[in-house]
Amino acid sequence: MFKKIVISLIAAVLITVSFSAPALAAEGDEDGLLKARGKVTDVNTSAGKFSIETPEGDQLRLFVDENTRYAGQIESLEDLEVGMGAGVAYREHSEGKLVVVGLVAGYRPDLSKVKGEVTAVDSQLGKFEIVTADGSRMRFFVDENTRYQGQLSSLDELQVGWQAGVASKDGENGKQIAVLLIAGVRPEAIRAQGSIVGVDPRAGKFRLEKTDGEVLTFWVNEDTNFRGQVSSIADLEEGFRAGVGGYMNTEDQLVARVIVAGEIPEERPEIVKGQGSIKTVSPGAGKFQLEKSDGSVVTVYVDNLTTYRGQLNGFSDLEQGMRAGFIGYLNKEGKVIARVLGAGKPPSTRPGLERPVPENGPPGGVGPLLPSS
Repeated sequence: MFKKIVISLIAAVLITVSFSAPALAAEGDEDGLLKARGKVTDVNTSAGKFSIETPEGDQLRLFVDENTRYAGQIESLEDLEVGMGAGVAYREHSEGKLVVVGLVAGYRPDLSKVKGEVTAVDSQLGKFEIVTADGSRMRFFVDENTRYQGQLSSLDELQVGWQAGVASKDGENGKQIAVLLIAGVRPEAIRAQGSIVGVDPRAGKFRLEKTDGEVLTFWVNEDTNFRGQVSSIADLEEGFRAGVGGYMNTEDQLVARVIVAGEIPEERPEIVKGQGSIKTVSPGAGKFQLEKSDGSVVTVYVDNLTTYRGQLNGFSDLEQGMRAGFIGYLNKEGKVIARVLGAGKPPSTRPGLERPVPENGPPGGVGPLLPSS
């Protein structure tokens, strides 16, 4: 979870750092102002206008006047260039003309991104160090523009041993200036197994009763991974068996990272085995008939969980006359479902082979179709 937060927030800074200056924020706080960001695609200084393309692909034509204020890497419309990133605060006039109140623009700086463990902090000198996963030690400096996320709001709160993600740019004298610092304590993993005893999809939480009788309340979010017979919290039902992996967040809530859950079968299905010759194959129905050595015929079905061995890569390779063996189970409807199916042609029926089939015992050459167990 911490890793995802670091990556997503650094990505957000990469997108917005060039045109999210305080000047634009102040402009955007005025009543009736609209805000947009994008890349400059056209500049017409003589007409006092320019165009930007937003991340959604929309084209905006904007006009400046004597009241427009500029920030970033420009001081006037003459400094604006095609390809720059831009953020605008503007008003829409009655005739549909978009007039810019504030314009922040410039070329996005090249940012470096790393993550690691904090090994030193000197808030008086405005610097800190981290060690990365490969053992590299890196020193960073902060300034008045550094942004903080995670479990801190200033460098004074950073602690040795915390996990940190840093987006930085080159500064003077070879210094690395932190544009964004995200840091905090990595949450400890929590695992639990038991039965679902309560589900509240609207609140995004459920209760799990462990085998020792303890009941835990877990919360889900957009990063929760569902497996087994469930794909969302709406699929969870009371009585389901579940295994949960998660962590404790800063609000002392148990958050589920992974949930594996499903209905407990009333009874273990009966295991069915068989060997013989393929009598018929029905690809459309996903079934075949196997004639056993005693002359009895069993109809066997396959599904998307069936695995194939021998000369089979899939059900489409199965042919009448092949020697086959299967291991499966009897479902609630009384159908035999194959879990493992192995089959192959006897040597005498393969092209280029004329070895006779032995009078006693099954034909050789097919190889082991099924495990001996």
